[in-house]
Amino acid sequence: MIYFFINLIFHSTISLMLFFVLRHFFVINQQRRNKRWISYFAPVAFSLILLLQATMVTIPRLLASAEVIRNDFSIQSGVVEEVGFLNNKLEIDGKTYYFNPMIYKPKAGDVILYKSTTRARYIVEMSASNPD
Repeated sequence: MIYFFINLIFHSTISLMLFFVLRHFFVINQQRRNKRWISYFAPVAFSLILLLQATMVTIPRLLASAEVIRNDFSIQSGVVEEVGFLNNKLEIDGKTYYFNPMIYKPKAGDVILYKSTTRARYIVEMSASNPD
């Protein structure tokens, strides 16, 4: 659980930093102090990056924090299709799930039983399951 909230704080901080950088470039554009023509497009680029980061990571985890606090998880089982590069995400039945890489070490092809949040698809608990 602590890993989930540390990760939430980290991604919220990234979103806030992107917002302040976006605001900085927007103020520069508003005051017409651009030194190079390419910096005119910086707010557009940073707003796209902020939008992607917020919709894919920060907002789902923020909404899932209520589920984590209430311990309201869905229990499912599935076959691990792929493990992410940094060992912090799994692909199970075509869906990507995130988990604490310091506790769990699943491999591709493992059949697992897991508890996860519905919005952020964060795995709270996972264990090996019999393929029966």
